Amino acid sequence: MEGKLYGTEGEAWKPDSAEITIHQYAVQWPAVNEYTDIDGTTRNFAEKYRFHVTPAADMPADDQNWKGYDIRFTVAPADVVTENDDGTQTITTHRGDILKVEKLPFGLDENDPANWLDITKAARNIANEGTEDEYVWYDLSIVQVTRTVTNDDGTTSEVTELVSQPITLTGHHAIDNDNPSYRIKTVPALRQAEMTDYSLGYRLTLPDMTQRADGDNDETRALEKYTEKVTIWAVGNGEKTVDSEKLEVSLRTEGQAMTEDAARPVFAMAEADPRPAQSTGRAGETDPTPPANNPGAEDTPVTPETAAPAA
Repeated sequence: MEGKLYGTEGEAWKPDSAEITIHQYAVQWPAVNEYTDIDGTTRNFAEKYRFHVTPAADMPADDQNWKGYDIRFTVAPADVVTENDDGTQTITTHRGDILKVEKLPFGLDENDPANWLDITKAARNIANEGTEDEYVWYDLSIVQVTRTVTNDDGTTSEVTELVSQPITLTGHHAIDNDNPSYRIKTVPALRQAEMTDYSLGYRLTLPDMTQRADGDNDETRALEKYTEKVTIWAVGNGEKTVDSEKLEVSLRTEGQAMTEDAARPVFAMAEADPRPAQSTGRAGETDPTPPANNPGAEDTPVTPETAAPAA
């Protein structure tokens, strides 16, 4: 990432920026229970996921996210296909695509739909646009602010808008036998991701760094900790499925390894009237430990393939 460079007193540096490699925590989990419908369509049980972000001590007190927040996002359970005039078909929405992202600020009633902010448009970004590595990601730092503007006739009005609230990472960057400080703006980000076994999944990248940035040799300063834990679950539809069990993922402190127990929990969502799964073998699975031959089990940091069977 590009980092702005400054001197010891905050003065501008030449060069004023440099490419700096940082290492951040990410929580990644597979899409819940892929299965094949009676018409041959591949689907996923879960259409909505939700997670709560609990902040840590170093979260800036003037940041509107400093008390935490909830995210709820809706995904396409199956491909959406349109018929073309020439008789061919085009997939206009792919299974697993993120369709809507909503945010619940801390302290608001989750049962009041008006409290959930639709941040889909404001948060949407495209990385590596125009290349084979292009992907969509969502800025979860988005907050709603109201500001006063002056109109052409001299009167004032209040305008409400959704704006990004990035966190500034700081450290030192060794360059040209010198050691200026750097500042990098970053945000929590949600995106669709591919698991190590090539199955569909989702990734939440957090602002927290797992180690000092490459080129930062200052071992006297501890890394800032912005996130205490993330709690994730799949949302049931109230008819055939119910909310999953919640998976709580705590970030380790610097120098402390993630425990194996925290890295491996897997749960599965089942229908009230289950049908056989033909793709992943996970439908109806309740064993909290993934199979030993699961190629994604060893490398996936956390796998809230969440859900409990409907009653």
